[in-house]
Amino acid sequence: MAAYIDGYEEGIRNACAAAEHTLALKANQAYDHSKDEIVLPSGVCWKGAAHYSRFKPNPAGNPDVTAYTDVLTRFYTEHGQYQNVPYEYLMHYLTDEQFKTAHDLYNMAKTGAIRTSW
Repeated sequence: MAAYIDGYEEGIRNACAAAEHTLALKANQAYDHSKDEIVLPSGVCWKGAAHYSRFKPNPAGNPDVTAYTDVLTRFYTEHGQYQNVPYEYLMHYLTDEQFKTAHDLYNMAKTGAIRTSW
């Protein structure tokens, strides 16, 4: 799980850096910094991306991903008929913006709101 989140965040950083490079700003362009605005393309990119901020180091400095693994474990344990749904797919529903419970995921699967076969 930690590798998934690290890879996801690294992918966002790389994509945002590439966007900034591609959309290189003119050196003489001025911005009004008194306004609450993000002036760099990479900042706009980063702000618009989904994130996983519940991934934090524990007191020992090791990755604590229980906010995600607890939801997934409960979903797979209580609803075995959906064990074929890849956790990587379900992670899209565990971002800060959408964070779903195991019960939410089950209801989404049951109603067809999420894909359940591959």
